[in-house]
Amino acid sequence: MTSLSKTSLILTLFFLFSGFSLARQKFKSETEALISFKNGISEDPLGILSDWTTTGLVRHCNWTGITCDRTGHVVSVSLMEKQLQGVLSPAIANLTYLQDSHSRLSMANEREHHVRSFSEC
Repeated sequence: MTSLSKTSLILTLFFLFSGFSLARQKFKSETEALISFKNGISEDPLGILSDWTTTGLVRHCNWTGITCDRTGHVVSVSLMEKQLQGVLSPAIANLTYLQDSHSRLSMANEREHHVRSFSEC
């Protein structure tokens, strides 16, 4: 491999990883809001949120129940009937791109037969 080829490869890799870093920063508040939501969940018997992690290369748009627009902003969180229990984090308000017709978060407390819902208006 020539010196020019090595330099091109190094620069390509540098810009590729820089792009990943910038993308993570751009959606940091949304990712943090989702992680805060996950941290408020006390029971996830189906393991629905197991792929909600900030390690690795999986973006928040690929997490179970999350839908993003083409720019990468969270527009829908669909976790109905997933048997999740816990406390709804106020950080969820940082998902400012949620669309009102799709963005319903519901959590059922089976002992009280009470459903708590959040809907972005």
